[in-house]
Amino acid sequence: MTTGWNPPVLKVSAEQNTGVESVVDTIERHHMYLVASGKLDALKIRMAKLDVLEILKTRLADTMKRQLDQPAVQAELEKVASKQGDPYSLADAIFEQSWRNA
Repeated sequence: MTTGWNPPVLKVSAEQNTGVESVVDTIERHHMYLVASGKLDALKIRMAKLDVLEILKTRLADTMKRQLDQPAVQAELEKVASKQGDPYSLADAIFEQSWRNA
């Protein structure tokens, strides 16, 4: 016994212009399945979450890049570059500082 959507194998030929109707019909049936099962709403929420996460990543990266240009951070970057400091500790410090300043 199977549950959920089982995608069919369809014979389609663009050259012979055959099978297009079955593809359209299958897409419509899949859409109806997603709606009836509630999976469409879950997919929409998942996609919205991914969109917001990408926006947050970009904004956070921009904020952190601005922090890297600060004179105090430049001195710490020089220590990291000369192996007198480690990048993880510096990243932690920049991250913590940015939250305190927020």
